[in-house]
Amino acid sequence: MSEQADMPREHTLPIANIVATDQPITLSRPASRCPHCAHKIKWYENIPLVSWLLLRGRCSSCKASIGLRYPLVELVTAFLSVLVIYKFGVNTTGLFALVLVWTLVALTGIDFDTQLLPDRLTFPLAGLGLAVNSQSWFVTPTQSIWGLLLGFLSLWIVVKVFYLITKKTWNGSRGF
Repeated sequence: MSEQADMPREHTLPIANIVATDQPITLSRPASRCPHCAHKIKWYENIPLVSWLLLRGRCSSCKASIGLRYPLVELVTAFLSVLVIYKFGVNTTGLFALVLVWTLVALTGIDFDTQLLPDRLTFPLAGLGLAVNSQSWFVTPTQSIWGLLLGFLSLWIVVKVFYLITKKTWNGSRGF
């Protein structure tokens, strides 16, 4: 399997091992496990917010602490999802807005941990944004194209200025 160029090997290795053993990756496989004792988390131990509260923030097997980050991400995601549906309604626009919000929440966590944003999420999200806005669901097609160009250019300029000052490439930028 080829390594994703913008992610360090230690971040992609767990997924590479799953792919190497030909295990399907879905929302339910491989099963969630405790990072401390590898206890396979049962479905009822994996209910957002509720399970963390009932388990008092600890693994049911080894009693190791489960970080506060998990319920906070679940709470923020639930809150943002309710806001999106309130704003756009239960329709196609609301669905695309949810995909955007959920992906941005995931990207926030990844960026917080690694200071990298994987191309496998950002590029499809940019393409989806252009496709959705070709129908003027959120902004006009022209605004969408300019938003993508200006967003990319602003990051490109930061990378170039960083290089001019430090003579080093920015972590993950591959020289842009």
